[in-house]
Amino acid sequence: MATGNFLAMQINRHFRVHLIDVCSVHKMDEMLASHNIDLIISTVPIESSIIPALTVSVILSEIDLARIRACLSELESSQIPVLTSSHSESTVDLHRFTANEKTTFLSLFEAGRIVLDKDIIDWKEGIIAAGELLLWQKKITVNYLHQMIDLVIKYGPYIVIAPGVALAHASPLDGVLEPALSLVRLKTPVCFGDHQYNPVLTILACAVYDTPEYANILILLMTLLRRPDFIQMIQKAENPQMILSYFQTQIPFPSE
Repeated sequence: MATGNFLAMQINRHFRVHLIDVCSVHKMDEMLASHNIDLIISTVPIESSIIPALTVSVILSEIDLARIRACLSELESSQIPVLTSSHSESTVDLHRFTANEKTTFLSLFEAGRIVLDKDIIDWKEGIIAAGELLLWQKKITVNYLHQMIDLVIKYGPYIVIAPGVALAHASPLDGVLEPALSLVRLKTPVCFGDHQYNPVLTILACAVYDTPEYANILILLMTLLRRPDFIQMIQKAENPQMILSYFQTQIPFPSE
């Protein structure tokens, strides 16, 4: 849901459309049955024989924007009344997040859940390396770790959200025991299938609850991960504290 909300925020920035709602895949049929929907935009592949469906990256690329724009233009030409022309806007403003959300975000990380230059052979081992940091501290169950891998097998490399960065996650119902985040920088980057942001150097494992507060926290995280200075920092970091310091200094509080 957090990735869906982040996607919706980007769509609202770039296009003037009527967004019906954000829902998870397993609730899609219920949503389609109860609303008049003209287009589905999803971060995972959706099979629909009735309504057009686009699969896009969590962070919209120029190609994603062009594909959405083309679909909207086609719907406009069909005289669908809810769609209008597109417009652009600046990137996410970090000042819009509350002090409580920023404090909670920083509490999810700690030095013991950050590992640098982990030696692995493929993306599955990378997810396991990040997930085990949460598992050892009893933040997730073994099932949650397995689900993070199974979702990539099922839906493809949608967790690769920025150049060189993957954010592994599953449903809270799969085994989140306590909210936490972990981060692994790989010794050698790996590829997650065929993805524009390959190869991946950094894998984060995310275990949070499916609530509005944590949805905003994930939006905050994804906003930071997409910044070029994060990529540069993660490549040069000599220890976990340098990464923690980056997050602490890059998030402005309302009083600043």
